[in-house]
Amino acid sequence: MFTELADGTGVVLDLNAKLYFSLNTTGVFIWKLIGREALSPEELASRLSVEFAVSANEALADVVEVLSQCEVDEIVVRHP
Repeated sequence: MFTELADGTGVVLDLNAKLYFSLNTTGVFIWKLIGREALSPEELASRLSVEFAVSANEALADVVEVLSQCEVDEIVVRHP
């Protein structure tokens, strides 16, 4: 379960594990995109770069960091 907060951050609640995870504005942007479309990390980074006016390299690093942490926390599963 995901909730976006008024300040642009968000919370993901894992009801099975009874845990919650905080997302910053970058994490929320990525979370919302992966919930709607199957995008590669590069495609996510391209959109992130435009939205937040950051370099493509910085955006890709952020995407990889967010996705990796979500996988470690088991709140997303990567599909081949």
